[in-house]
Amino acid sequence: MCVFGLFYVFLGLFAFSSLKVPANAGGPPPEFVGYVMAAMGGLFTVAGAIFSALQFFTARFLRLRRHRAICLITAGLSCIWIPYGTVIGVWTFLVLGRTTVRALFDGTANEPTSPA
Repeated sequence: MCVFGLFYVFLGLFAFSSLKVPANAGGPPPEFVGYVMAAMGGLFTVAGAIFSALQFFTARFLRLRRHRAICLITAGLSCIWIPYGTVIGVWTFLVLGRTTVRALFDGTANEPTSPA
């Protein structure tokens, strides 16, 4: 989804720089509007890429049962994406708040054994 911001980067840089407006129109928008659109699209793309990487690393940390704080931070940030991110974030808070799960992350609990 973060690649969608690239649309605004290209729209801002190319469309506004080569915009041909008819003479009877009010005139083209100022050139800085294109740069603002490109900057906002770039920020959206970079923020989305960072959030995607954070979610990838959080999934890895959850599997390894390490870095509980980063997992909680990612759960809080995922609550922004209504409705699915909110549901996943709230459930992550509920599960990571259990004392048994805290013990797993601290390394004080015995690891469950899989049946052979």
